[in-house]
This record gives sequence, structure tokens and C-alpha cells, in this order.
Amino acid sequence: MKRSRKRCPRCKRNLLLKCFGKHKGTKTGLHYWCKRCAAKKQAARRKKYPDYNIVYGWLIQGILPKHIYLAMRLRRRKNRHCDLCGVPESKFKYKLHVDHDHNNGKPRGLLCTICNSCISWYEKHQEVIERYLD
Repeated sequence: MKRSRKRCPRCKRNLLLKCFGKHKGTKTGLHYWCKRCAAKKQAARRKKYPDYNIVYGWLIQGILPKHIYLAMRLRRRKNRHCDLCGVPESKFKYKLHVDHDHNNGKPRGLLCTICNSCISWYEKHQEVIERYLD
């Protein structure tokens, strides 16, 4: 017989299965906690560690752990503006990106989305561009 309810171990309530998120790693295919408890836990974690997702993203993108402090100093800088075009962050829809050297992972500065894309494209095609200009 198929169960239609499940008990959340955190709030101790018996809830419908639709109140639990999907989770491939469990026997039932559902998360252990209900969506409400999971959201509360996530909100508490975000409040306690506000920069966690930012730092994790930097690690994924290639900024080395020893350079995370430099990247955090860049993000907390006052009068934030794009280091390439000089436009203040308040003029952009999205926050500035921490640009880093892909060879050693060291942060170089803050860039707007457009400048970051241009730098990335230039770094990928630098040899071809230099051959063309010679």
C-alpha cells in the first residue's frame, strides 16, 4: 500500500507527501524534512553565513582558497565601480564580478558583466588577435 503522508523529524508533524521536496539520495525519493523546515534551516544558515554562496561560487570558478580573503576585500570595498570602465556598481542591474587570473587564481579587481565578458573573450583569443595585429 502506498503511503500518502510522512512525518517530518524536525517539526514532528505528519504531512502530505507533496510537502516534502524531492531527493534522489533517499530511499523514498523525498527529502527528510518538510519544505517549510528546510526553508527555515536555509534562512538561518544564510543569516549566519551570508557570504557562503559567494565564496563557494568563487571556489568553483577557480579562485584559490588562499586568495579568497583578497576577493572578499574587493567585494567589501567602498565606492565600488568597474575597474576597467569606471562605471559605479549602482548603474548596473547585477553586482560586479570578481575578476581573477585563470593561471594562478589570484583576484585582479571588480568588473561589470560587459567588461568581464570582454576580458574573458580576449584571454581565450589572445594569440589569434596578436597574430592578426602583427
